[in-house]
Amino acid sequence: ELILKVTIDKKNTSLTIVATKSFEVTNAGAKNIRNAERD
Repeated sequence: ELILKVTIDKKNTSLTIVATKSFEVTNAGAKNIRNAERD
């Protein structure tokens, strides 16, 4: 899903910032889930 967004962003730079922020939030959420699974 994120890969498709990045592809679209290459045509519309205004979406790049939004996708980047969403990607960072997704990464943070994934790390939190992994940490929760370890406990």
